[in-house]
Amino acid sequence: MSATSIVVVTEKAYASLYPSGADLRFVEDVGDVVAVLKRVLEIEADRGVLAVVSPSERSMPAGGYVRSYLSLPGVPNDVANLLTNKVAMKSRLRAAGLPVADFVPAVGKRQLRESTDELGFPVIVKPALGTGSMNTHVLRDPIDLEKLLDSPEAAALVGAPRLLAVESFLPVSAELTCDGIVVDGDVRFCITSRYNAPLIGGIGGMLGASVIDPDDRVSDDLRRLHRDVVMALGVTDAVTHLEVLQVGEKLYVGEIACRPGGAGVVDGARLATGVDLWDAFMRLSLGLTIEVKTDGLSPTPVMWTTLPTAPGRIVSVSTAADFAHIDGVRHVDMHVVDGDVVSSRMHSSTTTGIVYLDVPMTDRATIADRLTQVRVAYRLTIDGQES
Repeated sequence: MSATSIVVVTEKAYASLYPSGADLRFVEDVGDVVAVLKRVLEIEADRGVLAVVSPSERSMPAGGYVRSYLSLPGVPNDVANLLTNKVAMKSRLRAAGLPVADFVPAVGKRQLRESTDELGFPVIVKPALGTGSMNTHVLRDPIDLEKLLDSPEAAALVGAPRLLAVESFLPVSAELTCDGIVVDGDVRFCITSRYNAPLIGGIGGMLGASVIDPDDRVSDDLRRLHRDVVMALGVTDAVTHLEVLQVGEKLYVGEIACRPGGAGVVDGARLATGVDLWDAFMRLSLGLTIEVKTDGLSPTPVMWTTLPTAPGRIVSVSTAADFAHIDGVRHVDMHVVDGDVVSSRMHSSTTTGIVYLDVPMTDRATIADRLTQVRVAYRLTIDGQES
């Protein structure tokens, strides 16, 4: 072929996100590997396929399946499964001797009940293949379990055959993250951060993270754990997003993805280091060469936070100018304007905007102070109710 073009396989619900004239091919579910492969084979027969980019968590399994089927560059089927299917992931990590919370797989109400009997309460229940903390529930006792099973949310967990990961609830003291770039099996870049608040139960609130001082021992521990997880799961060429739970002095692997993190993760890493995780992701997906030089790189102390939101029509919302007076504000990315509608289908990246700040140090007191300043400056009215 003398020229290349982009064809998008997506769901009809997302058609409005693409410009007029974009070549769209539809499936009912981008997570349906067979349906996606069928569409890609139609494209292959028509014009040929050089590479597959699957940027969302739900599309990762299908992307890996298609790459392996057509011998294309990027994350293959077996690795994509291990980095999206939490049951397969944690089974492999546990077999490699890496620290994970006790867990059991479950399908349907009966197995869910049996899993809580085996693990004991409290537990966390989530889809094995999920995204953005959606449909994740903490069950503290049998009453919570029965309430969940009687609720509308139960349909997303046990209403149809679906693999669940049921995990022991850990007394977490901090939630950490490590974002990396792996090339030829070698970790070429890695930045460590600490979440400002727990992710579970935080949807619609102020979620965010701050860079961990490279001299902090936990940063070294995170880097080593990230390297061990990458090796155990057979990752060779990928951008990774590892989430880690700290319990006292011990670190447990929460999960790892083979895509850049959501919300402010990518821009936060870029502002702190100059490294663009999405650029690296695209290059690896397209089979292009990538050079990441981080010798002597010391990240700038950066923090970011999402802004609170709720479903409904926005009557009035802050603009970037409302935050300009806050100490260290470096960039404000507002996602909405007056009149926009926030969907009821919310996840951990759902927000009206993200505020990025340079801070003198990322200790708890400094982070708490900046979060307070952001919250005081923020204004939002949805359907006549001020948030």
